[in-house]
Amino acid sequence: MFKKMFLIAFAVLVAACGGDVGDTGEDIAQNDESLAYNQARPFPSTVVNYRDMLKVKPAVTYPLTPGWQIVSKTNAPSARVYHSAVWTNAWMIIWGGANGSVGYVNDGGLFDVAADLWAPMTTINAPAPRGYHTAVWTGNRMLVWGGYDYYSMFNSGGSYNPNANAWSSTSTSGAPSGRMYHSAVWTGSRMIVWGGQPGAGLYANDGGVYNPSSNSWITMSTVGAPSARAFHSAVWTGSRMIVWSGGTNNAGYGDGALYDPATNSWTAMSTVGAPSARRGHSTVWTGSKMIVWGGQTANGITQSGGVYDPATNSWTTMSTIGAPSARISHATAWTGTKMVVWGGYDNQSSLDNGGIYDPAMDTWTPTVQTGAPSARMLTSAVWANAFVLLWGGLGQNQSDYKRDTLLYVP
Repeated sequence: MFKKMFLIAFAVLVAACGGDVGDTGEDIAQNDESLAYNQARPFPSTVVNYRDMLKVKPAVTYPLTPGWQIVSKTNAPSARVYHSAVWTNAWMIIWGGANGSVGYVNDGGLFDVAADLWAPMTTINAPAPRGYHTAVWTGNRMLVWGGYDYYSMFNSGGSYNPNANAWSSTSTSGAPSGRMYHSAVWTGSRMIVWGGQPGAGLYANDGGVYNPSSNSWITMSTVGAPSARAFHSAVWTGSRMIVWSGGTNNAGYGDGALYDPATNSWTAMSTVGAPSARRGHSTVWTGSKMIVWGGQTANGITQSGGVYDPATNSWTTMSTIGAPSARISHATAWTGTKMVVWGGYDNQSSLDNGGIYDPAMDTWTPTVQTGAPSARMLTSAVWANAFVLLWGGLGQNQSDYKRDTLLYVP
């Protein structure tokens, strides 16, 4: 049944990419992916004390010259899309998602960068199988919430402790309604969930603030919130959450707002000079500004973007000189100084190229093509202190699911 659903969804995506943003269908993933070894087992011997590992960067042994490496996939999770990925400062954790041959899953794995090997996660007490969920890293746990399994929208989730290889449930009391295509950010002490699609043809402009310490939810105000939408993007600035663009199945929105959890209030963003309305785009936070790039607009797929400064509530247009070709569903990571974009879909095929954007210079340089992995879309990406780690995705056909681990040094 999943296989049929996914093929239909992929066909909708293919047909949608050349049309109006209102015709993109309900299965375009944002950013936006079964384990053979799903029983619990000891973590790699290199992991002595996880808390100590959090204090220092892992001992990278990979050559740090710009370019590609394909690293270990032994014991890696099964190939998938619509999964989640977080970086712990020692491991990349992959969880959930879907594969056309097995459907939705609730397993995953931890990639130990220092040891170049994978360890499986326990599924005991893990959330039910799902994709289209969100995940954030708290500093010692991964919080998973929401998602979809072909039958249901979930308002449940789980907290995964990699040091103990153990799951605990997140409360559903006071939680937002079940949904997919929502956003989630980590504030340093809370997870904020907003927007998304709670059902076919339904869209939300509400959300909730989750406190993992008390396992409790607080309802967010909707006064001044952006209109109901999915496929939007969200970043955390250090004090506020910025929500931008996205849309419904009938319209795209080129606006957004900033949410302050301290006052439970919203402030509208300027639209002067803002990029055109879009979804399937990528967004990163630089430490002072939000960068938006690519995605599906009313005029088709784009290679344009913009930089938003919340301090001045203003937008700056990004250069397109040397930018990657127009695309959606690409992988994106922020290095601390630059944005790396790779892969995606261009309305005809998956892509095997990308670019690196320097906001200080407003310039693009291409990613190294020599040794690049095969083309793919819906691949997850995390910045692993010195390089980008990419995993999963879908290749050039509807059954070409990926499970190799890719490393790119910008």
